[in-house]
Amino acid sequence: MKMIRITYSFLILFTAAINSQNINISGNVSTPDSAVKNAMITFTNADDASKSYAALTDNMGNYNIGLVTGIGENKFGIPGDFQLGQNYPNPFADETVINYNLNKQAEVSVTIYDILGREVKKFRIGEQNAGIHGVIWDGKNNFGQIVTAGIYFYRLQSGAKTQVNKMVFTRGAGTGNVLAINNSLISSNSLQTGRIEKSDAKDDVKTYNCRIENTDNTAPKILTKEINGIKISRDTTINFEVTKDYVFPRLAGMNIGEQKYDNKSYQQSLAKLDLIILGFYKNWRGSATAIRTAVQEIKTLNPKLLIGQYTVLNEAKDYQNDASDDIRKKITDEGWWLLNAAGEKTQWTADYKAWEVNFTSYATPDSDGYRYSEWIAKRNYKYLFEPVPEFDIWYFDNVFHKQRVIADFDSDGIDEDTSDTNIQKIYRQGMAVEWETVRDLQPGILCMGNVNDLSSVEYAEKLDGAFLEALIGKEWSIESRSNGWKDMMNRYRAVIRDVIDPGMVIFNVHGASDDYALFRYGLCSSLLDNGYFCYTDSAKGYDIVAWFDEYDIQLGAAIDTPPTTSWRNGLYCRHFQNGMVIVNPKGNSTQTVTIEPGYRRFQGTQDPIVNNGTAVTTLTLNERDGIILIKE
Repeated sequence: MKMIRITYSFLILFTAAINSQNINISGNVSTPDSAVKNAMITFTNADDASKSYAALTDNMGNYNIGLVTGIGENKFGIPGDFQLGQNYPNPFADETVINYNLNKQAEVSVTIYDILGREVKKFRIGEQNAGIHGVIWDGKNNFGQIVTAGIYFYRLQSGAKTQVNKMVFTRGAGTGNVLAINNSLISSNSLQTGRIEKSDAKDDVKTYNCRIENTDNTAPKILTKEINGIKISRDTTINFEVTKDYVFPRLAGMNIGEQKYDNKSYQQSLAKLDLIILGFYKNWRGSATAIRTAVQEIKTLNPKLLIGQYTVLNEAKDYQNDASDDIRKKITDEGWWLLNAAGEKTQWTADYKAWEVNFTSYATPDSDGYRYSEWIAKRNYKYLFEPVPEFDIWYFDNVFHKQRVIADFDSDGIDEDTSDTNIQKIYRQGMAVEWETVRDLQPGILCMGNVNDLSSVEYAEKLDGAFLEALIGKEWSIESRSNGWKDMMNRYRAVIRDVIDPGMVIFNVHGASDDYALFRYGLCSSLLDNGYFCYTDSAKGYDIVAWFDEYDIQLGAAIDTPPTTSWRNGLYCRHFQNGMVIVNPKGNSTQTVTIEPGYRRFQGTQDPIVNNGTAVTTLTLNERDGIILIKE
């Protein structure tokens, strides 16, 4: 089975015999690289939803929840020195009562927090006798102001012990949309798992559904998870590894043109993106120190930015008058140019003034035993990646699934055609050798390729991410073909499936910087799945960062899974925390659809007729267009 870098898993370890009434669940919540603090863990009895037990994780991601399972179960639900009940009414508009039961005299406080974990209201109650008590909250904060409608948490604390529950306030300032408060990252995404069971005839087995929610916007952002059918009969430890959330739009740049990377204005443009690929080679080679300084300066502007360096395996320049070009010299000295049966160098296209290299196992190794795949990896590591440890990504251009020219790969005097399946396999193996060498040289570096197909066994699980070049906007783009848009989306989904990190795929569109319909069409198509989006100004090249009004919209996390079927009238749609995207594919003609209440166009300046800020009840969308609607 394919292993994915970011995974979801859980483990149950049975540690103690069941108490006839109470069991305890403890554990940890983490992403693959950090603990998740202030995550809300809720266990709900599958047979009685009123029996719900919750806790927040601490700064180390740990939690502890008590469950009442047997005789003596009460409305408060949680055993121990005290029990916190569910507020009533819930949801509420005016005021709600929070009840709790003290089993012994104790010092008590009740605190209410918003979805970001910030204190809203604190009731400093002090010493109280055993028994049932309660406080009334009227939806006001510590300053007497009505709070925003949304999800809130209330915590009962006595000494070092706490219990937490959740409630919903529907009145207050702002909207009543409880899933989009303060740009929080609660979504309705869910993940179903297999059933966990440990049952003995003598045990009182209960079935619970578990929900994990992010309540702290400063902690690692995670997708809400729901796990149903957990059978629990004993005290347990359940550790959750959860998936990181993606916040959309996710923007990328392929910036390998003539711009100078030490230009402060250009650095600021690059820093607005989420992932960039740079090209520190002939056009802006600089010293190793200059390269590192430029990368550091860009990262200072955006520490979360992923930065990659461009490399290429299958072609190289051959400027005879450039004695400083060590790559050209090495290829020439070792006889690594890819020749045809007539002994001539081969070219895929003359546009780039580059010649094909024979990096396959048919080429003769050098004196160190290296063929070109290994040598170029080691060379690029020495000159580009070792001096600049700040690079996150090693980028490989031209990752094809087969050879692109007719040539004499095996030097037998006969040209092999591009349809030769044996040569295709040898070709892919040569590509993979470079990636394997890179991982040996630099463990942990992210590897990304400009790909067209990763389904072969030679490429399986070899690359972390992918750049899908010109899916729209070129005469050879997939979208320009007869069934183009659907084929394009199928390729997009397939590559997301075939890379190691399914989120690190760049959807690239070529077009004019003022072709707003084409831009929207591409952006909204990319948002139907979880990749990055990159728009290339076809007139100015890869090094220009084109900025659009839509980039400033914070859609938040996706609520829907990526759609594979149309929504209405052949249109495709996906909902996000703060809005929705709609695409009308090529060939679908102009369509008019009804839009559910609560959405509007955003107010833009580049295309004010389309993005005019008005509420939307019906929408007319031309083919090859898309639109982002935001929640009112």
